Amino acid sequence: MMSETSEKNRKEASRKVVSEGGVAEKKTRAGNEESLGRRASEYKRQLVEKQKLKKRVYKMRERQFRRFFNMAEAMKKGETGDNLLVILERRLDNVIFRVKMALSRKHARQMIVHGHFLLNGKHVKSPSSLVKPGDVVTLTDQAKAAAGIKDAFERRMNSSVRVPEWLELDAETYKGTVLKIPTRTDIPTKAETSLIVELYSRS
Repeated sequence: MMSETSEKNRKEASRKVVSEGGVAEKKTRAGNEESLGRRASEYKRQLVEKQKLKKRVYKMRERQFRRFFNMAEAMKKGETGDNLLVILERRLDNVIFRVKMALSRKHARQMIVHGHFLLNGKHVKSPSSLVKPGDVVTLTDQAKAAAGIKDAFERRMNSSVRVPEWLELDAETYKGTVLKIPTRTDIPTKAETSLIVELYSRS
């Protein structure tokens, strides 16, 4: 027959096991929650970086942005994130903005859609067209004569912003020329593109 002391010791041991098990369970639950919190925080950073580049800088829709990302990912040379930036810089609306022929990328896009620009002497109405070395962008004669466009052009010319080295501007003839494909160091846009690559690798 079990003594009172043995019974007491057994109950205390049982309570200790239950207690330690509860503590262990709480620690596991807390660890899982912390891990989930970290993953959620990382996802938020990735999403914020993508939205910044897509909406605030280049002002694009998701479908179009993803198409350019896929192009960057398929390139055999270079990092995907750097390739993405280079492709976005080569967009016609961005080039027109960079050579100071429009007040903003949105303004450049509007002018392209309304037929105010020529690409290599031909009318172009696609803001997402990608330029290559040797391409020449000019205003149409009608656009040059429009008071509103001339005023916007002159205001942009008077700004302190410099035309990047991979582009060239002839302000007298309203002409911009693509000298080369830009490299990452030619692009002033600040972006942690690795976060965008990580984000799309989730899907």
